[in-house]
Amino acid sequence: MTYRVSISTAQMLGMIMGARQDPANSGYVMDYSLSTTDTNRWQFSLASKNDFDAFLAKPSNSRCLKITDAFSKPSSAGVPAALANPDTICRRAARSKRSYMCKDPHFYGNVMPQGDWVCKQIWCHKPNTRKCITAFSSDGLICGKNKRCNDGTCQDHPDTESAVVDPDCIWGDQAQVRYQTGNSKYKGDCAGLKRKYKNIACYNEDVARFCCGTCGKIYTGIKGCEYGDRHIHCNKHTQAQICDYFNDICCLFCQGYKKTRSSESSGNVSGVTIDRSFVTIKVINDLKIIPNEPYKQTPPPEED
Repeated sequence: MTYRVSISTAQMLGMIMGARQDPANSGYVMDYSLSTTDTNRWQFSLASKNDFDAFLAKPSNSRCLKITDAFSKPSSAGVPAALANPDTICRRAARSKRSYMCKDPHFYGNVMPQGDWVCKQIWCHKPNTRKCITAFSSDGLICGKNKRCNDGTCQDHPDTESAVVDPDCIWGDQAQVRYQTGNSKYKGDCAGLKRKYKNIACYNEDVARFCCGTCGKIYTGIKGCEYGDRHIHCNKHTQAQICDYFNDICCLFCQGYKKTRSSESSGNVSGVTIDRSFVTIKVINDLKIIPNEPYKQTPPPEED
């Protein structure tokens, strides 16, 4: 189930109660060409309301509203877990296990996915392409600390789950990333990226955003040394051997070290060498926006 199914259900109920189809691009519930950018999709139009009034004016049609047994009471079961996870929304909307939420800030007003931006629509990777398409967001989606989506806006909603999120990393890492350094390329998850390039990968601003969960786990809070040492061999030496000369590379290992040689000392008398050619991680930012596709009652067939 996705929010698109909720819209279809509302349209079917509207038809049962006499509502006619709204004009295309009106953006209300009974507009069968609804898109993720329609801000009225949570409401019935005035024309639909008039149709309801006419339908219920007939005693035979209004009789059902007088039934008050236990089955007619509204449910308060809350939001299904599938509708609160954007990756799940994307997989179901795209009908493919290979879809996931695109978390590039330029899809969301140049901020990390949060706030009203994610309550109106989310962007999903379109499998077998390098493009991102939109999917309907769901009410109940966490959109910030102590906040959840409701009718297309991010509203206060304190609860145990939303209280502990990082507003800049609500859903953790993007499911898949693509990076390169020199002739070496990587495509996979953020944990694998860190295993390949170590902590230095997180010093790249784009990596830190797409892999906010992975990089957040090693964040030190130390200015200039936010993600620890920039080389894997720092702890293979003593502080006395390397910290006079490589404290910028081995910034975490050299924390608390007091310089033992004068600033006038020339050369590396310890004989220890650490390669200063930092690994440069470059983003292959090839996930692009494509125009909204028209609302379709019948989803495409599922991919393997």
